Amino acid sequence: MRRAIRWLAAVVLSVCGCHGAPPRAVAGDPAALRPPCRTDGDDAPLQRSACDKDWSVLVYMMADAPGLGAPALWNLHQMEGQFASPGRSAASTPAADVIVELDVEQPPGIRRLRMLGALSPFAPLRALADYAGPTAWQPRSPVVEAIDEARAEAPPATPGTRLADFLAWGIAHYPARHYAVIVWGHGFGFRPAGAPCCDAGVPRGGIALDVSHAVLDIPALRAALAETSAARLAGRPFDLYLSDACLMQTIEVAAELTGVARYIGGAEAKLDPLGLPYRLLVPLVNGSAPPPPASPRCAAHDAACDLAAALPDLVRTAVSPQSELYAAADAASDARQNLTYSVVDAQLLANRLVPALHALGAALRDYLREPPSQDDRRIAVLDLFTPHRPSAARPFVHAFIGGGRDIGSLLSRLRAQLTASPDGAAHAAPDRAAASLLRAIDAADAALRTTVIAEALGSRYDDPAYAGMLGLSAWLPYQAPDGTAGTASPWGASLRELFDPAPP
Repeated sequence: MRRAIRWLAAVVLSVCGCHGAPPRAVAGDPAALRPPCRTDGDDAPLQRSACDKDWSVLVYMMADAPGLGAPALWNLHQMEGQFASPGRSAASTPAADVIVELDVEQPPGIRRLRMLGALSPFAPLRALADYAGPTAWQPRSPVVEAIDEARAEAPPATPGTRLADFLAWGIAHYPARHYAVIVWGHGFGFRPAGAPCCDAGVPRGGIALDVSHAVLDIPALRAALAETSAARLAGRPFDLYLSDACLMQTIEVAAELTGVARYIGGAEAKLDPLGLPYRLLVPLVNGSAPPPPASPRCAAHDAACDLAAALPDLVRTAVSPQSELYAAADAASDARQNLTYSVVDAQLLANRLVPALHALGAALRDYLREPPSQDDRRIAVLDLFTPHRPSAARPFVHAFIGGGRDIGSLLSRLRAQLTASPDGAAHAAPDRAAASLLRAIDAADAALRTTVIAEALGSRYDDPAYAGMLGLSAWLPYQAPDGTAGTASPWGASLRELFDPAPP
């Protein structure tokens, strides 16, 4: 037991952000030399690359995997479908461009689309099956570049270089004052560089899995953003990075992306195949709807922050019973119940949350080592991470697929354990180590609430068992074997050493 519990303090201490140095800035920001695009004529191919729109939204849509074709087409239909309100659009406008790199299972290979609106009547979704099969709806937006898939994926190309190529191409052809990057596809959480691809066909971490089992690991995701930032943006970060994928809103992923994205959005649990609500999101970007309200969490006139703060509520609104996206309320019932989507401030994550978790780890280590209650404390803390039978007395911190635990729930459970005795009565004044740990929990909770600028949680998380949830997870194992054989994490080597330390 002593050996098995030692991982916990080290896990919290190890949340450091395993990314490399910030992107190298190059002399001269091209944006400072380009005029803003002002007229419809600026959309002409020979003129567009010479002027800046307000936003470019670059969507890397990896739908080349079973089950993803229909959700991809549904999301594209949201962009192209006509609105009842004149002038409203979920696609490119004089103020913004929406560019999609679409890779699907069947031919015609990889297409880069400049999404245009009002190309067909919008039909609320009845079922995703309506977008499957040979007669399914197909996008009508112009293909601005077609890519031979076999050639694009041939060595030395990698998933990371393919993403970097798309981002660099998008910025060169559709420059803007602000950039949002959306990576769309299967997501499985953090994946280190060089990990073997698959275990029984399922990758351990990563995003944008394709049919050949190529998957984008998180250091490669960072590298694609960093290299493009350095080469095309003079080193400034992308304004907004969003994962339209499952299990990606973890501190491991977000810490890797600090310095290359200002705001990071994603789901810590499974994201419903319905995906992000592009029909609600894009009009806020392209000027066809009023901009999002100024958020009290944002500095004045920070358009990227205001947009980021509005996003989780858009996700919640999209799956509400009154949503206009779906033909019947039950079409989005699963999403309404299970959704988790949050947006974090990457700079605050690096400067406040990570140091607070380091301090929490140190306080937890001291608490576990303080005599004479070491064994009882270790057993109690370990119980927080061990699933119990429904009849068990002690609750545990809910684990998402792969072992992610909501950090807010973790702090809430740990605080409750320190402040209540086994019979539920309040403790007397805590001893020195417990008091220090409580202060560290409060500081970490305050840092977390500052870092998460907005979140949306489904109805299932109203249960008191999920108290404290804020939509950002950390990977923690169930028990000792999971530390060596479970989902890969940025501190996997440390966990292996803790579970099976080398002899002195």
